Amino acid sequence: MLAVLIGAFSIGGGAILLTSTDLTIVALNAAAVGLGILFLVSGIGFFQAKRWAWTLGILVGVLSIIRNIAEAASGLIITSIPGILLALVIIYYLTTPPVKAYFGRGVPVTGGSAG
Repeated sequence: MLAVLIGAFSIGGGAILLTSTDLTIVALNAAAVGLGILFLVSGIGFFQAKRWAWTLGILVGVLSIIRNIAEAASGLIITSIPGILLALVIIYYLTTPPVKAYFGRGVPVTGGSAG
């Protein structure tokens, strides 16, 4: 659900700022729109438990961090921090054992205890 929301907000917010006269802002927001589309696609894949969605989610998270670091380097530090944090949360969540197992990327997690 988080990936779908990030995707929708990235597409909407990025599209609004594509009309800026500052080429750096236009480039960063064009990247935001592209990443938003990829977040949306991965979010839909998450709901359907598609194996490719896990890979796309990790990739989009990493690309989002890179984009937000570029945004911070251009002086927009306050607006880039939430994007970096959200991408880190998504990457962390996708790499937990139960989620990896759900997407067929790890060992299935069982609820029993040895003893």
